[in-house]
Amino acid sequence: MSISATGRCSPAAPVLDGEGYPVGAVSVSALTFLVGPEELRAFAPAVRQAASDVARRL
Repeated sequence: MSISATGRCSPAAPVLDGEGYPVGAVSVSALTFLVGPEELRAFAPAVRQAASDVARRL
């Protein structure tokens, strides 16, 4: 998860092709004054699952 100068947090996960190469990514962003780091971290499992689901459909 990263916090940028613009005040956004992003948990992200790569989308990998059949050979394990990254071909994309899935992420969730929110303003830091609306969603704290712990709340945003709670999205990490869903982000990883979404990336995995996309990869399976490639």
